[in-house]
Amino acid sequence: PTGIVPLIKEWCQKEDVELEIDDKRTYLAPQGVDLKDDILKGITLRDYQMGALEAMLEKHRGLVKVSTGGGKTEIIVAACKCINRPTVILVERVNLATQTKDRFVKRGFKKSDVGVVGDKFNEQGRLITITTVQSLHKIPDLEKFEVVIVDESHHAKAKTYIKYMKQMKNAYWRF
Repeated sequence: PTGIVPLIKEWCQKEDVELEIDDKRTYLAPQGVDLKDDILKGITLRDYQMGALEAMLEKHRGLVKVSTGGGKTEIIVAACKCINRPTVILVERVNLATQTKDRFVKRGFKKSDVGVVGDKFNEQGRLITITTVQSLHKIPDLEKFEVVIVDESHHAKAKTYIKYMKQMKNAYWRF
């Protein structure tokens, strides 16, 4: 996992240690719409939501810290519209996956672009795949994903998450 690299860089600078980073990942530029106030069909992002979205697009990875009820799903939808790359979104329960898919469609994505994998759903091969970590085994090629979003980040330290995250070698964008 590359999330610790900035901390290592900081420590090396402080301790005057030479550091060489051999990053074989390819940066993949966003392919979607430009960032604008009306990015979501039907609503305008609040200032703090727009700030979070701007940070996501600038940093390509990180923790999106927004209060409960603060519109994290809207931020995720907007990010996916801007980045427009094969994306997997990990949620806690299948009913959250279906609710999230409905929100994507409500905000302007085509139904055919968003799929749910889990329980009785197996809508693979879509631009956006929403699933639970327990259902990731149903997806044969996790390397196809260029964006990975974990809805409840405190679960990402679990062994199962780490196992699958390591398989998503092309996921340059991680939130």
